[in-house]
Amino acid sequence: MEEAFKINQKSSKLRNDSAVQGTNDSSVLSKISAAQLGYCRDDFLGHFAAKKARRSPLVNRGYYIRAKLIDHVIKGFLNKVALKNQIVNLGAGFDSTFFRLKDQSLLDNTFFIEIDFPDVINRKINLIKSNDTLSEMCPDLEKKKEINGNTIYQSLKSNLLILGIDLRNTELLEAILKSIPQFDENAPTFFLSEVVMTYMSVKSCNSLIKWISETFSNCFLSVYEQINPHDSFGQVMCSHFTKLGSPLKCILKYPFDQDQKNRYLQEGFSVAEVIKASHFYQFYTSAEEKKRIDDLELFDEYEPWHLKCSHYILVSATKGSICSQILTNIYPKLDLTTLKSSINFDSSYISYKSHDIKFGSRFGHSVCALGSKIFIFGGFGELATDRYCKHLRLTSVEVVDLEKNSLKILQLPADKICDRIFHSCKIIDKNTMVISFGRSNPSKMFNTITKIVYNQKDENFEINETDLELKTSEFDIPRFRHLMSPVPNNGLFIYGGKFYDQSTNNSKILNDAYIIDSFNNIKEIPVDPNILSARHSACVNQWHKYLIISGGLDAQENPLNDIILFDCESQQFKQIEISQGCVLPRYSHTSHVIDDTLILIGGANFHQNPPGLCFIDLIKMTAVEFDAPNENRLMLVCHQSHIIDRNNILLIGGGAVCFTFGTHLNKYPSILDISKCWSKLSHL
Repeated sequence: MEEAFKINQKSSKLRNDSAVQGTNDSSVLSKISAAQLGYCRDDFLGHFAAKKARRSPLVNRGYYIRAKLIDHVIKGFLNKVALKNQIVNLGAGFDSTFFRLKDQSLLDNTFFIEIDFPDVINRKINLIKSNDTLSEMCPDLEKKKEINGNTIYQSLKSNLLILGIDLRNTELLEAILKSIPQFDENAPTFFLSEVVMTYMSVKSCNSLIKWISETFSNCFLSVYEQINPHDSFGQVMCSHFTKLGSPLKCILKYPFDQDQKNRYLQEGFSVAEVIKASHFYQFYTSAEEKKRIDDLELFDEYEPWHLKCSHYILVSATKGSICSQILTNIYPKLDLTTLKSSINFDSSYISYKSHDIKFGSRFGHSVCALGSKIFIFGGFGELATDRYCKHLRLTSVEVVDLEKNSLKILQLPADKICDRIFHSCKIIDKNTMVISFGRSNPSKMFNTITKIVYNQKDENFEINETDLELKTSEFDIPRFRHLMSPVPNNGLFIYGGKFYDQSTNNSKILNDAYIIDSFNNIKEIPVDPNILSARHSACVNQWHKYLIISGGLDAQENPLNDIILFDCESQQFKQIEISQGCVLPRYSHTSHVIDDTLILIGGANFHQNPPGLCFIDLIKMTAVEFDAPNENRLMLVCHQSHIIDRNNILLIGGGAVCFTFGTHLNKYPSILDISKCWSKLSHL
């Protein structure tokens, strides 16, 4: 029995090792896709794959920021160290870093070492030897020795050593390295772990970290891997790797950036710094570079892009004066204490409860309420009545009667409703809804505004398609992720959003405003960019004679936290200042005005803790942020919400495509109890 258990354990370990090795192949294809489209320059990756595959813009961006972060620290190390040095690529796989850096003449003083499983290394060696471009860069690459199946290859001319060995066997690894004359444990040594150590057990991983800190007198270890497993995105991410057979074994032990820093300090390093991929992109990527990336291909997956970036970090730990000084010089310094201190992390102020019936399982949709009936239009997701839960852009309309607790699916004319997402829907009188613009894919915008009149029968009768009268008009201002709000005299206010320019094949962020009257006449409203900057995915609400614009994402992909008033009488914009408290930057949120209080719900930004709820007293101009409880694993982006009463808000839908890991949908609506928040606001 004991022997059978050991065999089963060994078999399980081999399956896990094989699955981990498999991540190398898919990763290489994604890196090639990003390089081919110009996200980053790498002339050598393509030689390591027999086929090519074009990934989605979201995946290309994900591998772009990964490459930029790693390139930043490696080149920072090489540019600062003047002495003979070493680079050790842990779990190198088919990575082309050696060839890329050598081609740029950056390895003149560097002994480059690659380490991975023997099977992976043997495949890589065969690829190098069979490729003229690669073999010319290390012409004398030969097998030097083999120890218990662990292969050692070396190119003396290129200062390259490639080891086929299990990283968990640090004793054998050290013995092999010390048998190589070119190896020097006292030389400044840079270690790279690019989504490698997270697949190892906590014990094995920490043993490797400790071995590095104890063996090398001057070392610089940079580790790129996942964090934050507990929210909805993190759960989809972790579940994905578990299904692949390569679970993230360290993430629960070290879930956040501070845990990661402490880990390396505890294992013998002197200094440890962490930067999230999100912060690197937001604060240390120039506006010109962001514009270059945005022009490479059409992109409209901001929420999952920023969520992905907030779940990946680069942690760098150093020991020894030389490497510690290098870390100080190249690692970005960010002061986020002001933002962090503005959040009340006591989530006891807010509670959720699930609604009785399933509806609104989609994102990028719109919602309108006529009496007790809620109409849900468009979006991407699944119909509540679809037993197969197929994901697609939706044309069917879900109508929920909150009083009767009933759901009805309506099939309205497809040419008027369309399979649109990121459109807008508002009520303009007691029985009329208006749907404006939106898109199907990022290059196909809609230029229509459709009025839907509900000819309401007796409340005892069920709603049917014949009860809705649709009238569609075309306007020469197509857009999506824009703002729309009713204004006096049955007019509509339209502002901003995104626009796809067919002449240049690029998209741009708009900063224009219009009033459309009841006769469909359009009047353009001047916008001062110093008061209201170009943005999309913001919110707008009516308050007395004003419209209130909150948040959004600007043209440089910076989430915004400003509050703008539009005076419907003078048709002037003005920015208001918060006198006390703080409003977190956010976009893709929802908002409501209750009495004289503006409430912002959810949204996305670049931070590990996404926004919860913000209460803004519009008379006192004070604000307080509340953290949202996480037990329901809701993703509060691309959602919609509806005010039930002063103390309860109905959350409908929301979610995102979670990088390559899967799609998260808030499948059931939730009721948000905010009754405790009012007292906190009143005490400011």
